[in-house]
Amino acid sequence: MTDDDLEELAQIDIFESLHDEELRVLGQRSAVLELDRRHVIFSPESHADSTYFLLRGKVKLFQMSEEGREVTVEVLQGGDVFGRFSDNEDAQGLWAETMEPSKVAVLTACDFAELLKDHASVALRLVDEMSATLSRRAGQIEDLALRNVPARIAHTLLKLGEEHGIMSSNGITIDLRLTHQDIANMVAASRETVTTVLTDMRHEGIIDIERKRVRIAHPKDLQVRARLN
Repeated sequence: MTDDDLEELAQIDIFESLHDEELRVLGQRSAVLELDRRHVIFSPESHADSTYFLLRGKVKLFQMSEEGREVTVEVLQGGDVFGRFSDNEDAQGLWAETMEPSKVAVLTACDFAELLKDHASVALRLVDEMSATLSRRAGQIEDLALRNVPARIAHTLLKLGEEHGIMSSNGITIDLRLTHQDIANMVAASRETVTTVLTDMRHEGIIDIERKRVRIAHPKDLQVRARLN
């Protein structure tokens, strides 16, 4: 791991309490991977036994429904931690795939478990992050139960704007290349339905799409669309 890699690793929130030497030891145990877009990092069949630290890029976590439909669980960005956090943890049937060229540091789940034992501050930060993740996923389940498809799409675009948005005088551009199928996977709807809803939003000037990047031109109008039924 290079000095630049260590500098990026130090930006991971859960490691903020580690000293330089502790980070260097962590770096010596870790491998760094430069991955192309659409690279499958792990799948349920691969039985991933590693913890991953996303240094740069975007990664989606998803599951496959009983009908064989991809369901996006979360979109991760630089600074996020994912994978297995101990050597006996259930992989939960998740897939991880890059959405753009990405850089990750990899540590075995066993080594990461040892790190947590030795550094209580890191373990506490991880607990905080996992609690926030569970809260977000519970919110997603509520969205699916209480919102209709147009409202789910509007809410998802707003959330992506908050997490991956670039502000400008023209609105908020979501810094992700999203196909209609990608959005359909996030809201548990058909691609055809998503296309119809997005087309209506474009005609009304609420959003615009250029090179697979959605720009939210009028966030307040989108918020109205996202209200619970």
